[in-house]
Amino acid sequence: ISRKWGVERPVPDGAVFLADSGRLRRTNGVQKIAHVACLEPADSSVPGRGYELVDDVRSSVENTLATIDAANRGRAKLTSVLFPLFGAGANAADPRATSRIMVNAAVAYVSRKPSTALRRILFLAFTTKDEKFFKEALDQVDGLSVT
Repeated sequence: ISRKWGVERPVPDGAVFLADSGRLRRTNGVQKIAHVACLEPADSSVPGRGYELVDDVRSSVENTLATIDAANRGRAKLTSVLFPLFGAGANAADPRATSRIMVNAAVAYVSRKPSTALRRILFLAFTTKDEKFFKEALDQVDGLSVT
């Protein structure tokens, strides 16, 4: 990341970098991949702790959507985005709370930016339990079309 985008490490929480999708463009129609800095090293004094979710998940979602909108002001024609559940598998991440924050951040962004070219914001759950949490969060939003 440092070399490709010219940023210093560590990358700030919530930073987003758009990259070409490589073979996914041909095989799945994916135009871009958004790399989002939403994990940080866990307590380095405890071996094997790995990574944990950043404190500000909301900014990670909003920054992703803003980065896509900025790309669309250029030559991109990005109309949908797929968010995996941030922190799935990360230490101490609460998937229910995280899914709620992610959904609310996306709704708030679109409410503030009605001119966005984004027409579909999708959320990906890796387990049926996580899917249930996303559905609960989506059910709390009035007037939302959920599929």
